[in-house]
Amino acid sequence: MQRMQAYRYRLNVKAPGGLTYLSRVVGCCRFVWNRAMSLSTPKYPGFKTLCALLPVWKQELPWLAEVDSIALQQVLRNFDRAWQNFFVSPERFKRPTFKKRFAHDSFRVVGAAAGKTEQNRVWVPKLGWLPFRVSRPWRGKVTSVTYSRKAGKWYVSLQCQVEVAQPSKRDDDWMGVDVGISRYATLSDGTHYAGVHAHKRHQRRLARLQRRLKNRKKTSRRYKKAALRVARLQHHIACMRLNRAHVVSSDLVKNHGRIRMEDLRLSNMMKSAKGTVACPGKNVAAKQGLNRRLADQGLRMLRQFVEYKLAWSGGEFEAVNPRHTSQRCHQCGHIAQDNRRQQAKFACVACGHSDHADVNAAKNIRDTAAGERRGERTQRRRQGPADEAYTPTAA
Repeated sequence: MQRMQAYRYRLNVKAPGGLTYLSRVVGCCRFVWNRAMSLSTPKYPGFKTLCALLPVWKQELPWLAEVDSIALQQVLRNFDRAWQNFFVSPERFKRPTFKKRFAHDSFRVVGAAAGKTEQNRVWVPKLGWLPFRVSRPWRGKVTSVTYSRKAGKWYVSLQCQVEVAQPSKRDDDWMGVDVGISRYATLSDGTHYAGVHAHKRHQRRLARLQRRLKNRKKTSRRYKKAALRVARLQHHIACMRLNRAHVVSSDLVKNHGRIRMEDLRLSNMMKSAKGTVACPGKNVAAKQGLNRRLADQGLRMLRQFVEYKLAWSGGEFEAVNPRHTSQRCHQCGHIAQDNRRQQAKFACVACGHSDHADVNAAKNIRDTAAGERRGERTQRRRQGPADEAYTPTAA
């Protein structure tokens, strides 16, 4: 059995001109994306048309030819994939937009250049070998190498084709998992995991650094230093959230072979309550604080990690409809808003059953069979493409 697995490492850029060349490749990739985006304003021309224009752009702009052509071609592939995702599932994927500087700086190398990767170094076309810190050994055949910049630091991600044994099917009992803000994850057996609350722990320091950045002149050297401090702190917050999701998901998959979680629509839950000028919203500040705490948990990340780790270990994952899971009594099935008058306490007004609110919701999730996902129903109702000006072209 073969599976694709990625290994991410920190790059040691010590070669003269190494940082300059990596930054130049990132800038050229951003330029190609934005030019392709400008040509797709009334109608997406298609992948083949854009690939034919790439040599023309290199003749017009000689500095485009100074970087690796594979990275520029992969940008057009990513651009085409973004449009295809939007056409097929517009409720999940947004329309592609222009890229900003210092945001999502990355490029990918495939083919023979990616296959040159050795134990602790990678081959960058037109630059040479670059060593990286082997925090854990990687295995398998390297199919692509992605270079990315986060908060002034460069990372390399190796996508490998790994040969593994077919996992045996796990016949464990179903376990329901309820996720939330006060408790990161609550299991139907009463076990719960606390969240890391990374943004809340660093909120005051982040606000102080952002105020300093606001008072700097944008073209000055002090502005760049202040922006780098803000980026490093935000990257640290993201790493804390990522680490917590990996720890909790690994523990869940290790102890439970079949898991059910809520199919939450976090984008709908985190919509702004400002309203309009004619109809202003209510409790806007409270809703902003709730959205901030909800985004700080990284609940979607936890679900993705649990889902793929269960698939690797032979387990099963089901996403159930979250409707009335927090208001339904697990004992008698009575549904009422009065059953949960407090955040942590559940008391049924019909039978008198009382339990922790998150544990009661986790039990309801465990006993709810997974049905049809709402996103699939929306996709079937949509008969035509999202963009009426789109004309399918062969890739």
